[in-house]
Amino acid sequence: MLAVLEVMDKEPGVIAFWVSAGVLGIIGYLLARRRWWWALPVLILLAVSSAAAWGEWTDSQVGPAIALEAGRFYGSHLLASTILAAGLTIAGMAWPKRAA
Repeated sequence: MLAVLEVMDKEPGVIAFWVSAGVLGIIGYLLARRRWWWALPVLILLAVSSAAAWGEWTDSQVGPAIALEAGRFYGSHLLASTILAAGLTIAGMAWPKRAA
């Protein structure tokens, strides 16, 4: 008997992407407002986690199974949530600070 294994119980869902992107983006923004280099660990964490998820999405064996279970826009959600988090963090770095 052939067992059918699900993939999405091992992968983060779309909601997890958006929630983690929002949390990382806000934390990165607030840290960058204090000192720009405090946000670098947030950007590194974002890059590593996004690269891991993107690697699964583009895998020739796992990717089609993810697309079948989570929908074909899974990669778009991953990309858009990553851009949101990175954008918030970079905005915190670039925003001019008031003189104290």
